Order: sequence, then structure tokens, then C-alpha cells
Amino acid sequence: MSSSYSQDRDVLNAYDIRSRSLAPARFVQAVTPSDSTEPPVYGRLIVTNSHATSTENISVIMASNNVDDTTVVLIPIAPMTTIVLPIVARRVMAMGTGGNVSAVMMA
Repeated sequence: MSSSYSQDRDVLNAYDIRSRSLAPARFVQAVTPSDSTEPPVYGRLIVTNSHATSTENISVIMASNNVDDTTVVLIPIAPMTTIVLPIVARRVMAMGTGGNVSAVMMA
């Protein structure tokens, strides 16, 4: 398996694990889910599910996964919810991400 992981994009990795969630964001970008394209940096996600009644998933590859681009984590997002996920993602996948889910990446 190959990976498109880039240590240069993993800017939060310089912080110890407890400090990552406390560090203020210096970069923010809306995320367009893609199965092949990664954002300029890896970061935390603010995720919104705008569907009124259904839980939908966001599908991500974690920043810690530097082995392959096929190990995906599905995270359920409750309806009409906006949440800051306590994770560092390196890609938001189109496959598996609900149509009513939007995300902003911050690092």
C-alpha cells in the first residue's frame, strides 16, 4: 500500500498531544471531500450536518495514518449539529461522507 502522507503538511504534529487542542488555529479552509486530494495542511475539523432528521457520516483518513490511503474512519454526525472533532485528519473522503455534511479544517 502506498500513502500520500506528507510530514510537511502535518503542522500540528509539532505539538504534544495535550497542547494540540489548545493551540489557536492559524489556518482555516473549507474542505471539499475528495478521495484523492489532500488539503495544504492537516488539521482539526469543524463539521456540520445540516440534515434535519438523519445522522450522516464524515469519512476521514487520520493524520497518524502514514501507511496507506485506504484506511478510513467513519464518524457519525448527529442531525442539525455542528461539532469540533477532537481529531487531526489529513483527508476528508468523498466516499462515505454524507451529502449534508460540510467541514472546515483548521490548524
